[in-house]
Amino acid sequence: MQIGIIGTILFSASMAIACSSSGTDTGGSKTPVSAGDAGGDASEAPCSPPGTKGNALGIGAYCNATVKCTGDTFCTADFGTKEGDSFCSRQCAKDSECGEGAFCYKETRGAGCVTLACAPK
Repeated sequence: MQIGIIGTILFSASMAIACSSSGTDTGGSKTPVSAGDAGGDASEAPCSPPGTKGNALGIGAYCNATVKCTGDTFCTADFGTKEGDSFCSRQCAKDSECGEGAFCYKETRGAGCVTLACAPK
């Protein structure tokens, strides 16, 4: 997933949906590293392909214009992400609110849950 897509979501939803699976822990959020630091190109494969169930809270589940998220999660596709880059997320204040395999990414416009699989590489 590209950071630009995440920026679109942030702007549209007034909350953050961006992150990194590596970086500096800042007490409930992670400071992203640049794409070059982690190696690889995450834009090649979808982070949440069709059929992905997400964690127990539904974070990271596959969604699109017709496959909707459940509970208090929302689909990032509703905010302009392209097919294959969308996943279910929710607002958060700390990592524990995102469940297993996900964390709360914070920035000045808000905070949102992102799975490690959807973090930029």
